[in-house]
Amino acid sequence: MADPFAPLTIREFSPDDAAAVAALWRRVFHDDSPWRAPDAVFARRRSRQGELFLVATLDGAVVGTTLAGYDGHRGWLYRVAVAPEHERRGLGRALVLEAERRLRQLGCLKVNLQIEGENRDVVGFYERLGWIVEDRVSMGKPLAEVPVRARGETEVGVYLPQVGFTWEELRTRVQLCDREGVDSVWFMDHLYPPGLPAVPAFEAWTTATALAALTERIRLGHLVLANGFRHPALLAKMAITLDHASGGRLDLGLGSGSYPAEYAQFGLEHPPERVRAEQLDEALQVLKLLFTEDAPTFRGRRYRLDAAPSLPRPLQRPHPPIHIGGAGERRTLPIVARHADAWNCPTYALGELPRKLAALRAACDRVGRDAGSLRVTEEAVLALVDRADRVDAARAEAERRFPGPGWGFAAGGWCGTPDMILRRIEERRALGVSGFVFFLHDRAAPDTLRLLAREVVAGL
Repeated sequence: MADPFAPLTIREFSPDDAAAVAALWRRVFHDDSPWRAPDAVFARRRSRQGELFLVATLDGAVVGTTLAGYDGHRGWLYRVAVAPEHERRGLGRALVLEAERRLRQLGCLKVNLQIEGENRDVVGFYERLGWIVEDRVSMGKPLAEVPVRARGETEVGVYLPQVGFTWEELRTRVQLCDREGVDSVWFMDHLYPPGLPAVPAFEAWTTATALAALTERIRLGHLVLANGFRHPALLAKMAITLDHASGGRLDLGLGSGSYPAEYAQFGLEHPPERVRAEQLDEALQVLKLLFTEDAPTFRGRRYRLDAAPSLPRPLQRPHPPIHIGGAGERRTLPIVARHADAWNCPTYALGELPRKLAALRAACDRVGRDAGSLRVTEEAVLALVDRADRVDAARAEAERRFPGPGWGFAAGGWCGTPDMILRRIEERRALGVSGFVFFLHDRAAPDTLRLLAREVVAGL
């Protein structure tokens, strides 16, 4: 047994520690998940952030561990273990504080961990270190002030249409994405799922608002909101409010409305495409005025403002990023060039992406805009599995759930293991795409979300 009066040493894990660490974990933890098996953990950490795998030793014997991680956006802490005979001697505190110090040196602004909420002793331990309970089982600790996040790097989001899920199922998936480091989550904006009138669905804006209150770092948006459902003046006030409520995590997607049947069934106007394009163009002008001026006036054919008071300003300046979807070269792409911060290539246009990008660059040239100032993202169906021998089954499931060219599964080519998907991302980045929003082949099963976050997002 280690001498309790020997000096404590905290250092990085080495392969020579494997047997002792595995023995300690078997004593402390009672989780037989293959993902958490010692050999699996050692293999993952062998080539990734070894400086965040810490062991505590007394008299040369391993008596404690902690693992931390950092994905560039958020940190996390797990496998905090102290040998039972050495509890209440400050070992756990020393390990956690050293992990926090190393995360802070990497630029980490916030760190999280998951615990059993009913374990008051463990909760009390972290509370004494400055952590706070955030949602019954999650605790978090800011390591520095959180600025509005700079955009520009490659980002991966998940499209989670709020269709056929219970609220609990939807909430669980979004919170999992938040904890695991997925960049963004996106919802649909329809009064019922197109073509599926008997399938339950939640309303778009209240869904995003409720989930913003239950998450802390993930960005939230819609691909895309239907302009005809909300007057742009009301939408501006809604967006400003949600931007503040979410801490500056709103992405504002807007389109002209794509499903005429729901408009007719609910007694809403759905004018011809030309008129809807004019409405969308003017709505975007109204939104930007209300985001940036205290009392703007606007005289358009479709909308008017008369010294309309608009306070407060959005938290993100000058306004939340504006995303426009659609691929029409005559009307939509010129609107993108004039008003959008990001263009989202929809699934049905993936096979034509190079041509659409050329048309978009031409539209930017016509209005004197640098096409490089416009972010390009794509929406795609992704069949993601952990092993090559499972690819065919995942492809078949994706083809069954997302049939036909409208979903663009074949054209997108998003099918395979994490390494294959990372190579595909590099191919699309070469075209100028810097954001990816994925429908997952199994409707975002939790294990697939974890695989996406831990092997694809982290791999970037």
